[in-house]
Amino acid sequence: VTVNTNIVDLNDYLQHILKSTNMKCLTPEKV
Repeated sequence: VTVNTNIVDLNDYLQHILKSTNMKCLTPEKV
């Protein structure tokens, strides 16, 4: 993953990981 792609893409990427991990650990029923 290149950091020179786009800030929005990067943000989305981080959000996806955070949601995939955080949501699964904190609130699996919210998924």
